[in-house]
Amino acid sequence: MILDFIYITILFYFLNYLTLKSKLANNNLLDNDFKKIQSFHKSPVLRSGGILIFFSILFIFFFDLSSKTSIDYIIFFSAINFLIGFVADIKIIENPLKRFFLILFFNLFLIIYFEFYILNFNLSILDYLNNFFLIKIFLTFFAIFFIINGSNLIDGFNGLLSIHTSLLFIFLIYVLKQNNFDLELENYLIFLIFVNFLFLTLNFPNAKVFLGDSGAFFLGSNAAVISILVSNGINEISPFFIANILFYIFFEIFFSVFRKIIQKKNPFYPDNMHLHMMLYRHIKRKIKYANPVTSIIINSIYLLTVIPCLFFYNNTIFCQTVFIFQIILYMTFYFYLLKKN
Repeated sequence: MILDFIYITILFYFLNYLTLKSKLANNNLLDNDFKKIQSFHKSPVLRSGGILIFFSILFIFFFDLSSKTSIDYIIFFSAINFLIGFVADIKIIENPLKRFFLILFFNLFLIIYFEFYILNFNLSILDYLNNFFLIKIFLTFFAIFFIINGSNLIDGFNGLLSIHTSLLFIFLIYVLKQNNFDLELENYLIFLIFVNFLFLTLNFPNAKVFLGDSGAFFLGSNAAVISILVSNGINEISPFFIANILFYIFFEIFFSVFRKIIQKKNPFYPDNMHLHMMLYRHIKRKIKYANPVTSIIINSIYLLTVIPCLFFYNNTIFCQTVFIFQIILYMTFYFYLLKKN
């Protein structure tokens, strides 16, 4: 595995060198729109992080993990969503509604083709609805969709999404080790964390590269699909443990959609009223490096709320209690910042 890490590192930085020198990348992947509502950077930055991460993982898949069928469909899901994000990055499809239909079509196809469904929610009404085939398909789709788009939504600050998904993958590795479940999946998660670390060397605390939609969609689809796989495969894990480790990504987009509907805004279009954006505006008055500090604060709070669940991941009542606490904490923090802003 040490050799694999060396190969990935060489490939990662070599790909970065190529994209920096590529006229095509600089013409199509350069983020130099400082007027868009979700922009918080002041100089042009390449949205090439997704390319670096995806092809580094693809290299490992073909040369080290290619015979391991347990992660085949994870690669299919993440590759398809990477490509959807990539066509958005190069500005072929920028319309959010068109992007939604692409995600809908391809992910529904993969869910049905691989018969990949959420088996248990530990919530009576959802478990009842899950008995109906069409509803089962769409419940799985919307779980994946919200994580993919939630990942893209929080990918606005240096290190925020990469650090967050790395922590999430570490939590998943912990429960995999505790239950001796699927060593190859564990290795795959280790590679994801390592490539995230390589990306952070270019993105945190100062961003030389952005993940872009392709990187956010890739990490989000991995987080969603692997979480469902682990929840389905290990009976001892409470589905609410999975809900807790996915909480911030999921709830940020979930809350955003309903907030915009109430405010009579189009939920498909971005605004600057998300938790991380308001936290940034609040602390930038006092802190020089507010961008990376925002990522540290949010991930630190996430870490503190989820760590207790690691010791009780099989206790549904405890995990449900933490889930409710996370909702209360999020809403309290959000409205506090809203008042301050």
